[in-house]
Amino acid sequence: MRKYGVSPGDIGDGVTFGEAYDLVVAAMGDTATPLYAAVQGWAFPASFPELVQLASSAGSPDAARKLMPWTLGAENRRREALSVSTAERAEALAELQAMFA
Repeated sequence: MRKYGVSPGDIGDGVTFGEAYDLVVAAMGDTATPLYAAVQGWAFPASFPELVQLASSAGSPDAARKLMPWTLGAENRRREALSVSTAERAEALAELQAMFA
């Protein structure tokens, strides 16, 4: 909503709820907004011209595919899913120690 000069604190005072809804819907249709990128799981927001420029400057279709925000976003989600927190590691270690104690 910052792209449109509106913050959540403005809703109800200077901006009606209907206008805020319209702005959110507009942001959801614009690939260059952080809201769109976050909802779609992209690594970063990018406008259509930016996507075309990225694809054309990559050199090959395979290289372009690897650089697209949806590909990088999927890789980030995969990496996060495979990561183990300190608490999970401690719990697993405790279970192993209990099994062999």
